Amino acid sequence: MLYAVIEDKLGLNVQAEYDQIGIRRAEAQRMEREQRDAQEVVDAAKDKGKGITVEEVLESSSQKDQETINAGDNPDMSIDLSQQFTLVGSPVDVPYSIEDIKRRKELERRKSKSKMMVKKMTKKVMMKRIKS
Repeated sequence: MLYAVIEDKLGLNVQAEYDQIGIRRAEAQRMEREQRDAQEVVDAAKDKGKGITVEEVLESSSQKDQETINAGDNPDMSIDLSQQFTLVGSPVDVPYSIEDIKRRKELERRKSKSKMMVKKMTKKVMMKRIKS
């Protein structure tokens, strides 16, 4: 009820604002994680005797991120599904109906029941052989 009053009086969507807060927190955590990773790369490079700065590492990682984002937008870079799959034979449309599904379930139930009966009968026969 309180949310409805706030949304009406202030003219803002509480859920949207909550989502934005979550997005800002996730972005801040991502930036901190990138900064830590960049610092680790710089420290490792110093151990190897290479002079790299944190800014260079962050620039290269942001360029990679931007390239992956742009690759999704570029139709030349997108994957064509017809290139991924090779059709063998001729395509067949398989119509499904509720009656067919019910009939198949009934058949599966009968098969499993008959298998169970066969197992029971086999067990009984084996027990008789063992006793005699």
